[in-house]
Amino acid sequence: MLLCYGGGTQENHEGDRSDKRSPVLSHRTEGQLTGPRVIQELRGFPNIVVETLSGESLKIREKFEDAKATILIMSHPQSGSSTSKDWCSPFKRQFVDHPHVQILDLTVNTTLVQLATASWTTKAMQNQVHEKRFDEYLVYKGRNDSVQKILQGREEGLVVLIDANGKIRWLGNRISTLEEMSKFSNAVLETLNDADKRETRHFRVHASQ
Repeated sequence: MLLCYGGGTQENHEGDRSDKRSPVLSHRTEGQLTGPRVIQELRGFPNIVVETLSGESLKIREKFEDAKATILIMSHPQSGSSTSKDWCSPFKRQFVDHPHVQILDLTVNTTLVQLATASWTTKAMQNQVHEKRFDEYLVYKGRNDSVQKILQGREEGLVVLIDANGKIRWLGNRISTLEEMSKFSNAVLETLNDADKRETRHFRVHASQ
């Protein structure tokens, strides 16, 4: 369970063409990073059913639609504290007031023990998080293969950058360095820029009709 306090505010094939020119993807193709490593292929984040700490059930991509860029902190219960400290703090300072960036926490319960104790874990989280932030904390209970593939047994937790189309743009774990944090930050800004370009194209198309 990661406690990273954030803030801020479908797949779209039109965005694929601009993404291919993105510096974010050039880093991914060249495989130059070690700390926050870039995934080999862009994948849509699985549209799993999650619950907020408020008790609301929803498809997770409904949350992604609230922002142009989502920094998703994934972990199993009672894990990921070092990842949370290294990755969350810099983003909290840089993006907490950004209107188009949101930071969400996703606690993943997949094992029999985790599923059996999920209610207790959720209650513990509710006691640690201010009620006004309950909707920023998500809980997943299930055995979705794609979710487990993304985590790949990382007990230390995982940070995922997701763009406006619900696609994974960046994957970061382990202890971060200043250089890696800078590159991850640039990836967030590039994701925002790509979203703005898509909005501009969409506006021009409709304006010409």
